[in-house]
Amino acid sequence: MATAATQQSPATVPAPAPTSTSTSTASTVVPTSRPAQDTSLSEEQGPATEAPPATAPVPEPLVAAPSTEPDQPPSLAAPAPAAPAPAEPSSAAATAALQQAHYAQYGPGDLQGLLPEVIDSDIFAQLLEMDDDEDEDEHEFSKGIVWNYFEQAESTFDKMDEALATSDLGELSTLGHFLKGSSAAVGVNKVRDSCECMQQYGKMHDADGISQLSQQEAVEKLTSALREVKVQYKEAEIVLKRFYDDD
Repeated sequence: MATAATQQSPATVPAPAPTSTSTSTASTVVPTSRPAQDTSLSEEQGPATEAPPATAPVPEPLVAAPSTEPDQPPSLAAPAPAAPAPAEPSSAAATAALQQAHYAQYGPGDLQGLLPEVIDSDIFAQLLEMDDDEDEDEHEFSKGIVWNYFEQAESTFDKMDEALATSDLGELSTLGHFLKGSSAAVGVNKVRDSCECMQQYGKMHDADGISQLSQQEAVEKLTSALREVKVQYKEAEIVLKRFYDDD
């Protein structure tokens, strides 16, 4: 019986206890190896996720910046060409400057003050010969002719403005012919020549009297010529009034 019990005692000592511990240790080893792999994968994924920040500069194309450039008023630059409009004040200033310079250099009755580019001295000399010998210093007769010319010129300019407003080319041609003759009689060269051109433009011819013009071209040339002839007339008026000592 004792032997039998001793034989049973080794049978009761189960060696499976260490096996269970081995399995438990094995099981614990597996999970420890798995997190190690997971951490390595996460580290590999870390740089992969850093790539998107490299693409982050994509928002740099600031489309708003180019959009603001057109938004900046380029149209404001367009009004700048409007600045060259003051052409008339410049001509008025030039006329005033001419008067001041001319009056400072030439005195009344000074024939040299009859500038050759403004007054034909030969024609004006013939006009002065009509003055009475007794009244030579006053030049009453020639002065009356010149002042009559002033009135005719200013009246004609008013009529030219009206005709130009309605594009009445025939009337402009007639008025140009009329003022051309009056200016030639007094020796006002520039006005005479400009009125000759206006006479041709009114006939829809160029200044040479041969080349044809369209109505629009004729109106444009007449507009420019009328503006110019008024300035030329002012120059002649300054010179002649200084000669006759009449401001």
